[in-house]
Amino acid sequence: MTPFPLELVDTLVDQIIDKPDFLSLLLNMRLVCSSWELLVTKKLLRTIRNPQLALHLCRYLSRISVLDIDFPLSHTHNSLLQRLIPHLQCKSLVLNHCHMISMDLILSLLSLSCLECITIKGTIQGKVDPNRKLDLTNLKELNLDLINDRGGLSSFAVSKIGPRLERVRISKISAQDLVILLERAPKLRSLTLKACTFAHPVQLPKIENIQELSLSFCFVDFMIFEQMIKAPRLSQLDVSFTTGGDSFLNMIMLYCRNLSVLAIDGFPCSQKVLEQVIRSLDLKALSLAWHNDVLTPNLLDAVQALKVQLKGCKFRH
Repeated sequence: MTPFPLELVDTLVDQIIDKPDFLSLLLNMRLVCSSWELLVTKKLLRTIRNPQLALHLCRYLSRISVLDIDFPLSHTHNSLLQRLIPHLQCKSLVLNHCHMISMDLILSLLSLSCLECITIKGTIQGKVDPNRKLDLTNLKELNLDLINDRGGLSSFAVSKIGPRLERVRISKISAQDLVILLERAPKLRSLTLKACTFAHPVQLPKIENIQELSLSFCFVDFMIFEQMIKAPRLSQLDVSFTTGGDSFLNMIMLYCRNLSVLAIDGFPCSQKVLEQVIRSLDLKALSLAWHNDVLTPNLLDAVQALKVQLKGCKFRH
C-alpha cells in the first residue's frame, strides 16, 4: 500500500489547527498512522499557550522517541516545558532555536536518563549550579552550539559525560575540558570543536578511535594539534578558519596518511605547501573556499581529480 504523503498530513493539520476541538482531532490523527506521530507532536508543541494544553500532551509524549523542536523557544516556554519533562521518554532531543531558555530547564532536560542524543543551539539564561547532579553516562551524541556560554554549560556537560559517547559537537571549551572529554569518552569517533582557544600546550590522552575531526574558528597550540591529528583512524579533517599556516599543513602531510576528506576553508597558508599536501595525500574531497590568495593553474591542476569546493576563491588563468 502506498504511504499517505506527509505533506498532505501537514496541510490537513494546518486546516484544523484553529478549530475549537483541534486538540482531540490531532490526538486522534496520531492513532491513524504511527509515522504521523512526530509531525503531530511538533504541531502541538507549536500551539502550546496554556498549562492545560501541556497536560493534555503528557498523555502520549511518552511514546515519542525523537523530539525535534525546530521553532524558536524563548523564556515564555520555560514553565510549560517544565510540565512536559517528567513525561518525556525520548531517546533523542533537538532544540535548534533556543533564545534565553533558563539554565534550570536545560539541566532538567539533560537529566533525562532515557536520552542518548542531545542537540541544543542558541542562548541560555542563568548559570550552572556546580552542586546540581547530572548523569550523562548514557549519551552517545552531544551537540552544544551555544552563542554565549557564560553559564558554563559546555564545561559542566563535559565533566558529566560517560564512556558510551561517540559523537561530540561543542563550542568554546578549554584545553582542560578537552583533556577531560578525551579521557571520559574513549569510544569517540567524531569530534567537532568550534571557537575554542587552546593557547598553551597540554598532554592529551591517547586518541585511538577518532575518525572525523573538526577544528573551526579555533586557535590551537602546535603541540595540541600534533597530538590530535596523530589519531591512527583519522579520515576526515576540517581546519577551516583556524590558525596554523604551513607548519600545520606539513604536520598533516606527515601524520595523516589515511586522510580522504580535507576542509581548509579560509586557512592561512602558502599555495606551494598546499599543493604539496594535495599531491601527497590520497584525498577524495577537498574544500578550499574563501582563500584570499589567487589560486594558480598548478594548484587547480592538482585538484582536478577531486570533489572540490572553491566558493569565494579567485583564479589566475
